Amino acid sequence: MATTASTLIHAHGLDETCEQLAPFINIRYVQLERGMACARGAVARMEQLTVGYLGADRHKVEWLDVPRGQMIFLVPMHGRARLGTTGVEPGQAIIAHGPAQLVVCTEREYQSFFVSIPDRSVGTRCTGARLLQASTARLGTFEACAHRAIDTNVAANTLLDVCDTWLREEPGDDLTSPASTARCQAAVRARQYIDEHLDCALTLASVCQASYASPRALEYGFREIYGVSPIAYIRCARLSRVRGELYFSPHSIGKITQLAMKWGFWHLSQFSKDYYDLFGELPSITLGRASGRIDRTGCDCVASAPPIAVAEGL
Repeated sequence: MATTASTLIHAHGLDETCEQLAPFINIRYVQLERGMACARGAVARMEQLTVGYLGADRHKVEWLDVPRGQMIFLVPMHGRARLGTTGVEPGQAIIAHGPAQLVVCTEREYQSFFVSIPDRSVGTRCTGARLLQASTARLGTFEACAHRAIDTNVAANTLLDVCDTWLREEPGDDLTSPASTARCQAAVRARQYIDEHLDCALTLASVCQASYASPRALEYGFREIYGVSPIAYIRCARLSRVRGELYFSPHSIGKITQLAMKWGFWHLSQFSKDYYDLFGELPSITLGRASGRIDRTGCDCVASAPPIAVAEGL
């Protein structure tokens, strides 16, 4: 089983991480905490599996697409995450069968392994996502095999065996249903509506109407699942979209102004301040790095200011 591709991840920001992961797995983020994000990890793709580990030091919402015919193990090693209102901590694993999309809200200093393999549930009724438990011994074996598979490729078959045994012995709890409380269900609906209409005029009233919830219920639901208010989420999501397009777009005159207005930021000085507050750098620095004018190998990954929770007005 020869390694077909591998890479080390040491990125200034989450958009750079997405670019480095793109040959292996489809993932995107919305950053929810101020300061430059730093992502570190490694990933390798082999004949039967893709395996990697990744950590980022900012609170974020993470989308991970699982294609049809594939399944993904997502195994936290440090820190905590949430899938809806379900907490996922070290010693647990999320298993998702494609086609599916995982939406995971992670806390600071969260690190996890992921393993993508052909779906092993062919002929069974396993669909959606499940939460599995793991003994300390199994988790240690999994981590050791994952590291060896990434570094030397000698433990790939062993890692497949560990995953198969894990699936057979742990039926797991179903995670495909929405969050249990009405306010959390409303928050899930609202987040989906927001993501689909970020380029439109969004108000709290319109989001409440689309999610069939009162402003108070939506506020509580958003804070319970994502850790921020709906208005803060909208602002962070739009700023993340601007950052993503700056990073992946060729440099041209007026690009920053064009993208800011595209995503609803009409007060450009306030936009620059908000962008700097969230990402720890000015939009021009992001655009310069994307255009290759700034060294992308000398990543110090240090925020310009102490990390603090995102402000309500952001």
